Amino acid sequence: IKKCNAKAKPVITATQMLGSMVKNSVPTRAEVSDVANAVLDGTDAVMLSEETAIGDYPAETVRMMNKIIGEIEKSFPFGRLLPNKEEFAIADRVALSIGDGINQIVKDLDVKALIAFTESGGTGRIISAFRPAQPILTVSPYVEVLRQLSLSWGVVPIKAIALKTVDQMIHQAKDIALKSKIAKKGEKIIISAGIPFGRSGSTNLILVQAV
Repeated sequence: IKKCNAKAKPVITATQMLGSMVKNSVPTRAEVSDVANAVLDGTDAVMLSEETAIGDYPAETVRMMNKIIGEIEKSFPFGRLLPNKEEFAIADRVALSIGDGINQIVKDLDVKALIAFTESGGTGRIISAFRPAQPILTVSPYVEVLRQLSLSWGVVPIKAIALKTVDQMIHQAKDIALKSKIAKKGEKIIISAGIPFGRSGSTNLILVQAV
Protein backbone atom coordinates (compact mmCIF):
# COMPACT_ATOMS: atom_id res chain seq x y z
CA ILE A 1 0.00 0.00 0.00
CA LYS A 2 2.78 2.40 0.94
CA LYS A 3 4.60 1.83 -2.36
CA CYS A 4 1.43 2.45 -4.37
CA ASN A 5 0.70 5.61 -2.38
CA ALA A 6 4.22 6.88 -3.07
CA LYS A 7 3.68 6.46 -6.83
CA ALA A 8 0.06 7.72 -6.76
CA LYS A 9 -1.17 4.36 -8.05
CA PRO A 10 -4.59 3.00 -7.03
CA VAL A 11 -4.33 0.06 -4.64
CA ILE A 12 -6.96 -2.55 -3.73
CA THR A 13 -6.74 -4.61 -0.54
CA ALA A 14 -8.46 -7.97 -0.93
CA THR A 15 -8.68 -11.68 -0.01
CA GLN A 16 -10.72 -12.88 2.96
CA MET A 17 -11.08 -9.43 4.49
CA LEU A 18 -14.21 -10.63 6.32
CA GLY A 19 -13.73 -14.34 5.66
CA SER A 20 -15.56 -15.55 8.76
CA MET A 21 -18.76 -13.94 7.47
CA VAL A 22 -19.07 -16.68 4.86
CA LYS A 23 -20.75 -18.66 7.64
CA ASN A 24 -21.27 -16.10 10.42
CA SER A 25 -23.35 -12.93 10.55
CA VAL A 26 -20.66 -10.95 12.39
CA PRO A 27 -16.90 -10.67 11.73
CA THR A 28 -14.08 -11.44 14.12
CA ARG A 29 -12.31 -8.64 15.94
CA ALA A 30 -9.15 -9.37 13.96
CA GLU A 31 -11.01 -8.96 10.66
CA VAL A 32 -12.45 -5.62 11.73
CA SER A 33 -8.93 -4.55 12.66
CA ASP A 34 -7.56 -5.67 9.28
CA VAL A 35 -10.13 -3.63 7.35
CA ALA A 36 -9.60 -0.59 9.57
CA ASN A 37 -5.82 -0.77 9.21
CA ALA A 38 -6.05 -1.11 5.42
CA VAL A 39 -8.05 2.13 5.33
CA LEU A 40 -5.65 3.94 7.67
CA ASP A 41 -2.67 2.68 5.65
CA GLY A 42 -4.10 4.43 2.58
CA THR A 43 -5.74 1.76 0.44
CA ASP A 44 -8.07 3.03 -2.30
CA ALA A 45 -10.51 0.14 -2.04
CA VAL A 46 -11.22 -2.97 -0.02
CA MET A 47 -12.67 -5.96 -1.85
CA LEU A 48 -14.91 -8.83 -0.86
CA SER A 49 -14.80 -12.12 -2.77
CA GLU A 50 -16.12 -15.41 -1.40
CA GLU A 51 -17.94 -13.54 1.37
CA THR A 52 -20.44 -12.29 -1.21
CA ALA A 53 -19.96 -14.93 -3.93
CA ILE A 54 -20.80 -18.01 -1.87
CA GLY A 55 -21.35 -16.71 1.66
CA ASP A 56 -24.53 -17.08 3.69
CA TYR A 57 -24.63 -13.38 4.60
CA PRO A 58 -23.66 -11.34 1.49
CA ALA A 59 -25.78 -8.25 2.23
CA GLU A 60 -24.77 -8.19 5.89
CA THR A 61 -21.12 -8.47 4.88
CA VAL A 62 -21.34 -5.47 2.56
CA ARG A 63 -23.11 -3.43 5.23
CA MET A 64 -20.49 -4.41 7.81
CA MET A 65 -17.61 -3.48 5.49
CA ASN A 66 -19.24 -0.12 4.80
CA LYS A 67 -19.80 0.49 8.52
CA ILE A 68 -16.16 -0.26 9.41
CA ILE A 69 -14.90 2.06 6.67
CA GLY A 70 -17.26 4.84 7.71
CA GLU A 71 -16.19 4.66 11.33
CA ILE A 72 -12.45 4.52 10.71
CA GLU A 73 -12.56 7.38 8.19
CA LYS A 74 -13.61 9.66 11.06
CA SER A 75 -10.02 9.44 12.31
CA PHE A 76 -8.31 9.29 8.90
CA PRO A 77 -5.20 11.52 8.47
CA PHE A 78 -6.61 13.55 5.56
CA GLY A 79 -4.02 15.32 3.44
CA ARG A 80 -1.06 13.66 5.14
CA LEU A 81 -0.40 10.56 3.02
CA LEU A 82 1.69 12.19 0.33
CA PRO A 83 3.15 10.82 -2.93
CA ASN A 84 6.94 10.86 -3.24
CA LYS A 85 7.97 13.24 -6.04
CA GLU A 86 11.19 11.28 -6.54
CA GLU A 87 9.04 8.40 -7.85
CA PHE A 88 7.80 10.56 -10.75
CA ALA A 89 9.36 11.42 -14.08
CA ILE A 90 10.10 15.11 -14.60
CA ALA A 91 7.28 15.31 -17.16
CA ASP A 92 4.75 14.14 -14.55
CA ARG A 93 5.79 16.55 -11.82
CA VAL A 94 3.58 19.41 -13.06
CA ALA A 95 0.49 17.30 -12.32
CA LEU A 96 2.00 16.26 -8.99
CA SER A 97 2.59 19.91 -8.09
CA ILE A 98 -1.03 20.68 -8.98
CA GLY A 99 -2.16 17.95 -6.58
CA ASP A 100 0.15 19.29 -3.89
CA GLY A 101 -1.13 22.82 -4.48
CA ILE A 102 -4.73 21.69 -4.06
CA ASN A 103 -3.76 19.86 -0.88
CA GLN A 104 -2.31 23.08 0.54
CA ILE A 105 -5.29 25.23 -0.52
CA VAL A 106 -7.86 22.99 1.18
CA LYS A 107 -5.90 23.33 4.42
CA ASP A 108 -6.10 27.14 4.24
CA LEU A 109 -9.61 27.68 2.83
CA ASP A 110 -13.05 26.31 3.64
CA VAL A 111 -13.48 24.36 0.40
CA LYS A 112 -16.55 22.13 0.03
CA ALA A 113 -15.60 20.08 -3.02
CA LEU A 114 -12.86 19.40 -5.56
CA ILE A 115 -14.03 19.16 -9.16
CA ALA A 116 -11.57 17.61 -11.60
CA PHE A 117 -12.12 17.59 -15.36
CA THR A 118 -10.18 14.79 -16.99
CA GLU A 119 -9.67 13.03 -20.32
CA SER A 120 -7.61 10.06 -19.15
CA GLY A 121 -8.40 10.02 -15.43
CA GLY A 122 -4.99 11.37 -14.46
CA THR A 123 -6.28 14.59 -12.88
CA GLY A 124 -8.67 12.72 -10.59
CA ARG A 125 -6.05 10.15 -9.61
CA ILE A 126 -3.38 12.70 -8.75
CA ILE A 127 -5.78 14.67 -6.52
CA SER A 128 -6.95 11.42 -4.91
CA ALA A 129 -3.33 10.52 -4.12
CA PHE A 130 -3.17 13.38 -1.59
CA ARG A 131 -6.21 11.97 0.28
CA PRO A 132 -8.13 15.24 0.80
CA ALA A 133 -11.12 15.36 3.15
CA GLN A 134 -13.33 16.86 0.44
CA PRO A 135 -15.11 14.70 -2.16
CA ILE A 136 -13.39 14.62 -5.56
CA LEU A 137 -16.07 15.02 -8.23
CA THR A 138 -14.28 13.80 -11.33
CA VAL A 139 -15.87 14.74 -14.64
CA SER A 140 -15.21 13.05 -17.98
CA PRO A 141 -17.10 12.34 -21.21
CA TYR A 142 -15.66 8.81 -21.28
CA VAL A 143 -17.49 6.03 -19.42
CA GLU A 144 -14.46 3.71 -19.39
CA VAL A 145 -12.38 6.40 -17.67
CA LEU A 146 -15.08 6.95 -15.06
CA ARG A 147 -15.32 3.23 -14.36
CA GLN A 148 -11.58 3.08 -13.72
CA LEU A 149 -11.77 6.14 -11.47
CA SER A 150 -14.47 4.58 -9.32
CA LEU A 151 -11.68 2.57 -7.64
CA SER A 152 -9.71 5.66 -6.61
CA TRP A 153 -9.97 6.98 -3.07
CA GLY A 154 -12.62 9.68 -2.55
CA VAL A 155 -13.56 9.94 -6.23
CA VAL A 156 -17.17 10.44 -7.34
CA PRO A 157 -17.28 9.83 -11.14
CA ILE A 158 -19.59 12.09 -13.18
CA LYS A 159 -20.29 11.81 -16.91
CA ALA A 160 -20.62 15.06 -18.84
CA ILE A 161 -20.09 16.39 -22.35
CA ALA A 162 -16.63 17.39 -23.53
CA LEU A 163 -15.77 21.05 -22.92
CA LYS A 164 -14.33 23.65 -25.27
CA THR A 165 -13.73 26.70 -23.05
CA VAL A 166 -12.74 27.55 -19.48
CA ASP A 167 -16.00 29.50 -19.04
CA GLN A 168 -17.97 26.35 -19.92
CA MET A 169 -15.93 24.40 -17.40
CA ILE A 170 -16.54 26.89 -14.58
CA HIS A 171 -20.28 27.00 -15.31
CA GLN A 172 -20.49 23.20 -15.39
CA ALA A 173 -18.45 22.83 -12.18
CA LYS A 174 -20.73 25.20 -10.28
CA ASP A 175 -23.81 23.45 -11.66
CA ILE A 176 -22.46 20.04 -10.57
CA ALA A 177 -21.61 21.33 -7.08
CA LEU A 178 -25.12 22.72 -6.60
CA LYS A 179 -27.01 19.77 -8.08
CA SER A 180 -25.01 17.29 -6.00
CA LYS A 181 -25.80 19.41 -2.89
CA ILE A 182 -22.15 19.30 -1.88
CA ALA A 183 -21.85 23.09 -2.01
CA LYS A 184 -24.33 25.95 -1.57
CA LYS A 185 -24.42 29.38 -3.15
CA GLY A 186 -21.40 31.41 -2.07
CA GLU A 187 -19.36 28.42 -0.85
CA LYS A 188 -15.96 27.67 -2.37
CA ILE A 189 -14.97 24.86 -4.70
CA ILE A 190 -11.67 24.03 -6.39
CA ILE A 191 -11.64 23.26 -10.10
CA SER A 192 -8.74 21.42 -11.71
CA ALA A 193 -8.12 20.45 -15.32
CA GLY A 194 -5.64 20.24 -18.14
CA ILE A 195 -5.45 23.08 -20.66
CA PRO A 196 -5.84 22.88 -23.65
CA PHE A 197 -8.91 20.61 -23.43
CA GLY A 198 -8.90 17.28 -25.21
CA ARG A 199 -5.28 16.41 -24.48
CA SER A 200 -4.66 13.77 -21.83
CA GLY A 201 -1.82 14.00 -19.35
CA SER A 202 -1.77 17.80 -19.20
CA THR A 203 -3.09 18.66 -15.71
CA ASN A 204 -1.92 22.24 -15.21
CA LEU A 205 -4.79 24.37 -13.86
CA ILE A 206 -6.24 25.20 -10.43
CA LEU A 207 -9.16 27.60 -9.95
CA VAL A 208 -10.82 28.56 -6.67
CA GLN A 209 -14.41 29.61 -7.32
CA ALA A 210 -17.41 30.63 -5.25
CA VAL A 211 -20.50 28.71 -6.33
